[in-house]
Amino acid sequence: MTSGTLTASVAPARTSRWTIFGWFAFAFLVSSQVLAIAISPPDRDMGDLQKIMYVHVPAAWMTMLAPLTVLVFALKYLWTRRESDDLLAASAAEVATTFAGLTLVLGMIWARPTWGVWWTWDARLTSTLVLFLILAG
Repeated sequence: MTSGTLTASVAPARTSRWTIFGWFAFAFLVSSQVLAIAISPPDRDMGDLQKIMYVHVPAAWMTMLAPLTVLVFALKYLWTRRESDDLLAASAAEVATTFAGLTLVLGMIWARPTWGVWWTWDARLTSTLVLFLILAG
């Protein structure tokens, strides 16, 4: 390498249709959540607190589905040794960690007014915490 300016040929950024689709899907998700929270009536027993379930339950589903994606792509990586499969598994693990943390926090926010405590050592709660700690590690 010579002493001088370092030049690299970088291709210009290109917006693919999948990027546009991803942003559209994200905007649709956010707008549908806002609309659902805004127009749904309060619950008879819990009032507006029940609306946290519109976010908590999908986050809990993603908490359980994302590790399945990690498993599939990690096994695929072990079989094929393609770096893209390893990167997909790692990305799914990050998504799973985020959703597991969101599930725990939203559950605690809901539990305090409903049960009177932030945390109970219930099997579902504890296993979700263990999954979060495994994913974070």
